[in-house]
Amino acid sequence: MSYQKDNVKFHGNIEWRFPDELGLYDRNLDCKQLAIKEILKLHQERNIPRVFLNPFDCRHEGLKITRKEPKLNRGWKIKEFPEISPLKVIELIKNTFFQHGYCLIYFDAYNIQFSSYYQKHDIVHWSLVTYIDDTHITLVDMAGDKKYFDGNTGKIQLNDFQKIWCNCKNGGIAYIWKDQYSKSNWENEFKQVIQTSVNSMLHTGGLNHFESFITNLKETDIDFLRKKLESMEFEIHYYRRLRELWKLAAFRGDIPTKFKKASWIEELIDSCTHWSLVMGILMKWKRQEHRDYQEKLVDYFEQILMIEKRLFLELTKV
Repeated sequence: MSYQKDNVKFHGNIEWRFPDELGLYDRNLDCKQLAIKEILKLHQERNIPRVFLNPFDCRHEGLKITRKEPKLNRGWKIKEFPEISPLKVIELIKNTFFQHGYCLIYFDAYNIQFSSYYQKHDIVHWSLVTYIDDTHITLVDMAGDKKYFDGNTGKIQLNDFQKIWCNCKNGGIAYIWKDQYSKSNWENEFKQVIQTSVNSMLHTGGLNHFESFITNLKETDIDFLRKKLESMEFEIHYYRRLRELWKLAAFRGDIPTKFKKASWIEELIDSCTHWSLVMGILMKWKRQEHRDYQEKLVDYFEQILMIEKRLFLELTKV
């Protein structure tokens, strides 16, 4: 028996490794946002990049640099049902799928065998259920294990899925909805995004955290640093995605005209370029682990710090 809602269907092979017609892909959206993007298309949302354009912020713990979990804009909300037991997960996915035509699922990827992050990255990860019947479940996932996935799409037997979910310690399901009573316009909403960004980075310690992160990087023993290269690459790629999304928004026309100033956009582009250089160094160092790229890495980060100080000072002017 199929649980596909007749008027909601996903068409074609969903591929997140390359830009779609909007320029959105896994370089500027995270796993949760990518899944929601496909649902927004079903709902014919006209300005999808704006839904994900969040404020900048920065925190660090040792060599781990992080930002707040992204939220949805433009009146979109997400309803989550956490701590789903293995005995009920299939039933709840089917019910949600029947009602909405899709189902979002999230789980601790470190314990889930159909994820390529299994036993590697201790994070909460998101997938999109695009089809389910009484024998199989079809998932779209940016990090599916090749044993279960062809590209971004995987088809898993329900018995296997349920057994795997038994190892899940932090998982649940979700769907999105739009608040029809939300009256904010995009100009006011984006103004708040800028104000929050400036406050977070300049006034409540965001850039200070970034500077402290660089100091830790300078002072870390190189042998210990080599062991952290994979996790650093993963975390820094997650951190820089928002900058890439802002750059896309600036080129697409998603920035309200009164806030679109060449001064801060040029600094943003320069920042994105240097974050790409950082990623290049990390990938190169992983391949040539015996080499010493610590000083080069620190140099790039120090350049980014100066660029982003200018970026947020320019944003205060708009």
